[in-house]
Amino acid sequence: MVKSSPLKGSTEKALKKSIKKAEVGLILANRALIFQNEAKEKRLTELDKASHLYSFISKIKQNIFYVKDEEALFRNACQIAIEFGKFKIAWVGLYDIQNKTITLVDQIGIVGEDIKKFKNIPLRATVSQEYILRTGNYYICNDILNNAEMASWKPLATKQCICSSMALPIKKAGSIIGTFNLYAAESNFFDEGEIKLLVELAGDISFALGIFEKEKTLKRTQELMVQNENRFRTLIEKSADMITLSTLEGKLIYGSNSIMKGLGYSEEELLQMSVFDIIHPDDISEAIANRDKIMQTPGESFYYRQRRRHKNGAWIWCEGTLTNMLHEPGINALVSNFRDITEKKLAEEELLLTQFAIDNAGDAVFWMTPDARVVKVNEAACIMLGYTRENMVKLSIPDIDPNYYAGKWPVHFDELRQKGSLFFETVQRAKDGRLIPVEVRANYIKFGDAEFNCSFIRDISERKIAEGNLIKSETKLNEAQAIAHIGNFEIDLTNFSEVWSDQMYNILGVEKKIATSDKLFSSFIHPDDAKLCREAFLSYQNAAMDYRLIRKDGVIRYATSEWRFEFDKNKKPVRLYGVLQDITDRKLAEIERIKMVNDLMLRNTELEQFGYIISHNLRSPVANIIGASSVLNDPDLSTEDKEVLSKGINESVKKLDDVVQDLNNILQVKGEISNNKEIVHFSELVDDIKISIKNLIDKNGITIKHDFSEINGLLTIKSYMYSIFYNLISNSIKYRRQHIPSFITIESRLEKNKMELIFTDNGMGIDLNKNGGDVFGLYKRFHNHVEGKGMGLFMVKTQIETLGGKISIKSTENKGTEFKIEFGV
Repeated sequence: MVKSSPLKGSTEKALKKSIKKAEVGLILANRALIFQNEAKEKRLTELDKASHLYSFISKIKQNIFYVKDEEALFRNACQIAIEFGKFKIAWVGLYDIQNKTITLVDQIGIVGEDIKKFKNIPLRATVSQEYILRTGNYYICNDILNNAEMASWKPLATKQCICSSMALPIKKAGSIIGTFNLYAAESNFFDEGEIKLLVELAGDISFALGIFEKEKTLKRTQELMVQNENRFRTLIEKSADMITLSTLEGKLIYGSNSIMKGLGYSEEELLQMSVFDIIHPDDISEAIANRDKIMQTPGESFYYRQRRRHKNGAWIWCEGTLTNMLHEPGINALVSNFRDITEKKLAEEELLLTQFAIDNAGDAVFWMTPDARVVKVNEAACIMLGYTRENMVKLSIPDIDPNYYAGKWPVHFDELRQKGSLFFETVQRAKDGRLIPVEVRANYIKFGDAEFNCSFIRDISERKIAEGNLIKSETKLNEAQAIAHIGNFEIDLTNFSEVWSDQMYNILGVEKKIATSDKLFSSFIHPDDAKLCREAFLSYQNAAMDYRLIRKDGVIRYATSEWRFEFDKNKKPVRLYGVLQDITDRKLAEIERIKMVNDLMLRNTELEQFGYIISHNLRSPVANIIGASSVLNDPDLSTEDKEVLSKGINESVKKLDDVVQDLNNILQVKGEISNNKEIVHFSELVDDIKISIKNLIDKNGITIKHDFSEINGLLTIKSYMYSIFYNLISNSIKYRRQHIPSFITIESRLEKNKMELIFTDNGMGIDLNKNGGDVFGLYKRFHNHVEGKGMGLFMVKTQIETLGGKISIKSTENKGTEFKIEFGV
């Protein structure tokens, strides 16, 4: 064995130690290199992030200079935030302070159904928006997923992959109107430097909004100035008044468009003239004197009336004002504002003639002022009230008319001023205290600035007495018509105007304020009688007839009318007059009498049928009992024969009892109808019956359908209706056709004033030509192979008639049967 030397062993140790040390150094160097790379990547990321942010800020600022309205500003800001700022979501919301909400107006990055979550967001549901509105500061959340305040937004943040958010206030005119909201994918995205830049950005956006608002205000102001200028120019140019500007020497330097219409001069012609060329020579000296008075006072004016020359040579009267505006910059002239009053002057002259006529008129004439003073009266007014003219003009309206007290007269005068004239009746108090009924024609008259009520007043005492007598006569006539239920009518056939008496309205059940007409009256005539009535009226012959009326409340009344025609010389009808009488009570009595007679006849028929039942259905079992009983007394009768006879007697007694029970049931239905009525629902009846005979329906495969959509109920006796439905349904099942599917349908209908129930089946049917008269008879049967007594349809008919209805049948052998039940509603 060769031993290793000690030197060699120590060298190996040193070598291993050096290698170990080198490995450690290499690991440390690698770690340092990794740290440097991470730091470098972090700086690169921060630089990239800063680059995007500065690019975003720069683009927004550029956008502010180019856009012209806030809608484009908001849209571009969101677009730039996503494209250059590398945000995930950007949206702008505006506050609704009244409703305490904020709603999205523009956005980029929100997709699908999530947009709905940004519409009308309640402020209490979002911490950031409420905080900004309350404090005016921005709001930042650098960790949405772990921030308790943002819990409600966590689902959306998770879905959209966002971790940080910042909301910046947007202001207009110093007030917060909304927020600019930015969302980033990274946590802790917003640091101090970025926050400062973004806050500055929000200020720039708010500044731009302020500029937009100022531009809007400036534009509105400019438009208003143009509008006011146009309005002023239009007022001047379109005014009916004429306007001229002249120098101190009288040279005309301006004339409005109305000069052409008023005086006939064109603008060119007018500017070649002097004021003194158009003023009447007799009025010039006064015009110069008045002009000189206002020359020392700027803005001073005077009122004038002058004659001015029209281009055609005529002189027209004008009134107006001349104002000194020589010292007013931009005007530097005497301004004359005047209008044509030629017609007014003529009217004043005519008024003098009118006054003479009034003073000598037969009716009283009063001139009164707006403050209720009497300023002038004619002689007829003095005679009517017993005052002298001197005393009359010392009175006021309340002194002579108690209806027009101090508080009412101003209201009356305002109405007169608006309408121009009024016609009414009142009373006037004479000097001796008498109240005189009068009719008044009041007229509004204005002279310059003075207003008057010129009233023509007529004493109508005699007419009022005649009207009172007429009213008494009409009252007595109305009372007589009311007692007799008679109304009268009159129709002018030339213009088809109608006049009805009060009782006509009462009979028809309408208010008197409704306008009368032929169409109105025709609308009350029962549809079944309308054609006959129309033909009778259009025959233009005197006639009388009975018919029915349907009032507005739906009540049917019976009436009779008699009418007469008047014809002109050409035999053309010009007037129709007549009477209408309500004969409902009489008609109902007649109907009741007829019903009683029919009931008596029906009772007589029923008695005959009962007699038949007693003579046949009772006599047969009784005869059997009597015969068998007499044979039983034979002593030679064997035991077997006695048993046979006893069995026969028992069967006859049972038949006798059945007949008595049937008769009892019939009499009970006819004689004891209950007043305990209730609303019976047909669908519930059918459902109850289907449950009670379920086994029979299932066993035979019966289909029962019903349609009560038109009417599903009736106020009636429930037990009777149940029996009717049950008998008709069970009859259809009993007399079904074998080997084919059986169906039964039941439906309700409303026809005018009656309700119909229709039962239909596809059963055996009945030969109505042969058996139609016996269908509803007692003990009448038409299919002997089916068990029965012939009581069902008889009981159905009896119960229906007891309830006030009627039943009819349609049937064909081997095709089916239809029963129709009718009730009044």
